[in-house]
Amino acid sequence: MWKTVDSSLAFTTPKKSAYGELDIMIDAGKNLYFDQVVAGNFFRHYQFPKEKINSVSWHGYYEKINERFLNTPIIHFKNRHNKIAREWHLGSINHEEPFAFPICSVYLPQQMDLSHLHPSKYEKHRKINYFIKDIDDDKRIDIFITPKGVSAKKVLKSSIGFIYKLIDIDSFNDELGILHFLSEDKDNNLEIVNDDSGHEMIIRTVNNQSSSSRFSCLEESFSLLIHDPNEVYKRLVNRYIIEVDQGINVLSEQGLLSKAEILKEKFEKEIK
Repeated sequence: MWKTVDSSLAFTTPKKSAYGELDIMIDAGKNLYFDQVVAGNFFRHYQFPKEKINSVSWHGYYEKINERFLNTPIIHFKNRHNKIAREWHLGSINHEEPFAFPICSVYLPQQMDLSHLHPSKYEKHRKINYFIKDIDDDKRIDIFITPKGVSAKKVLKSSIGFIYKLIDIDSFNDELGILHFLSEDKDNNLEIVNDDSGHEMIIRTVNNQSSSSRFSCLEESFSLLIHDPNEVYKRLVNRYIIEVDQGINVLSEQGLLSKAEILKEKFEKEIK
């Protein structure tokens, strides 16, 4: 029997945005607070009860004047309707980089009590719930979102589809260093979810969680990790590969991945 964790995502289109397609609302659920919230690329760490955070709003909108950013993308951390902290970032979801962006990861501890949770009253186009059969182990739900009109199915079938099956989330929050791989193929734990806004999500369930110690503090707690989708192609290239698999050799060059520009050009041709 499937149980529903009432934590949710809601998509809205920015009303006054020259660039960036989405505002994303992340809610812990009724009467719940996140134990920890980390802005991965910013190394900011909020912990309950010092910081009581039950929702996060991720805004990718921005405008430019004379090539300078105006109204830069921002993340608001909230306790109910009160904003208790904010972080600026450089990420946005748009067709300039048609990639399934890693937006956030939700950590679900094995001991989490689901008995009082119930399905959301909202329709799918307003809120997206994370479905799990049971919590028989500590789990992490990684959520990737495509720009409007970009097929998640085509993304998974492309030459870089392996990153959603094999590459751990650490790689998107580390500008330099090693390309981290999951300990096992997660192909059977990938789910595509469509939204009426025209965006699609790839939802990945991971049991063994991070392969590095960077985010080990989030394990065994109900926590949220926010990712920065800025320059995603550059985060996947010029990294030493610690495990080389047959499916990865497509983009390998003597232990290094192809250059970002080549990677982007090849990928964009495949998803048209």
